Amino acid sequence: VAEEAEAPAEQPVAVPVSPSDKLIMFFQADGTMSESAMPAVRQALEATEGISDLKVQISEGIASVELTKQTTIQATGVASGLVEIIQGAGFKLQTLNLSIKDEEL
Repeated sequence: VAEEAEAPAEQPVAVPVSPSDKLIMFFQADGTMSESAMPAVRQALEATEGISDLKVQISEGIASVELTKQTTIQATGVASGLVEIIQGAGFKLQTLNLSIKDEEL
């Protein structure tokens, strides 16, 4: 019978993050969608908190969704959540561009 030596549990590294650390995420998705899906995509995103500068368009057969979203450092998964929203409304994603910057007060 092998005995396991008890190793001291490693403490996770905690980085203090203030909820006031606001970031602006620029989200641009290109892909395809039907004209009839545009209102559903727009409405789904308009119902999402913190979104501004929303553009949903189709130009020369390429659909694009552009927006800015307020978030915090702690808000992991925000972009994937937005992708799920637009795909659920009929958008077929091909490329995604993201950039994040500190909100300037």
